[in-house]
Amino acid sequence: MSLDIRLNVEMYHGNITHNLNKMAEVAGVYECLWRAEENGFYKAHQLIEPLEKGITFLEEHKDYLKEKYTPKNNWGSYEGLYTFCTELLHRCVTYPESDVEVSR
Repeated sequence: MSLDIRLNVEMYHGNITHNLNKMAEVAGVYECLWRAEENGFYKAHQLIEPLEKGITFLEEHKDYLKEKYTPKNNWGSYEGLYTFCTELLHRCVTYPESDVEVSR
């Protein structure tokens, strides 16, 4: 299983495994990614602040997150979540009025 998130189909499409949802939750990005529409995130610009905060948390707690939240089956990694968030943030800044579409 995995999470798909889209900022208008032509703009960006990212995919990440559900195995990283616990790490994402600890980093503070789960609600804006996995549950975007349920939490009022409909436009890309609304993801910018939580992604910035989450990326900062990921950077400051890298070792802890890798040790405690790397999936036991190694399907997904800290690096994967970090890259996913930074790439998505870049797209959100570039295309702030894009609609956010999430498929779980």
